[in-house]
Amino acid sequence: MPTEDHPSDYLEFEGIIPKGQYGGGTVMVWDIGTYDLIEGNYYKGFLRFHLNGTKLKGEWTLNRFASAKNETDKKDKWHLIKTGDNTRVVSKARDDQSALTKRTMAQIAAAADAVWQSNR
Repeated sequence: MPTEDHPSDYLEFEGIIPKGQYGGGTVMVWDIGTYDLIEGNYYKGFLRFHLNGTKLKGEWTLNRFASAKNETDKKDKWHLIKTGDNTRVVSKARDDQSALTKRTMAQIAAAADAVWQSNR
């Protein structure tokens, strides 16, 4: 799903966005790494790329599907598909662990050591 641009400081932010603000809740850096574009064009709705993250690795494909022509579904949908070999599932323990600090969502929320003001 497309999102708006975020400040570069948000790349390493883990903490709390106050309730009622845009994106309110606990925030974790779930994965971090690099990618290499293999082929495709975002504007044409197709990208094939290789991820080299701390959790996600390998070849992936991102396809855009045109939005439905009704009032409840106006945005385009994107499907992320693992297309390369060597598919590895992220364990439940690692799924709830920060790629930066190794803290869980509960630990980040309890610490409340960083607060982001979304100004929206």
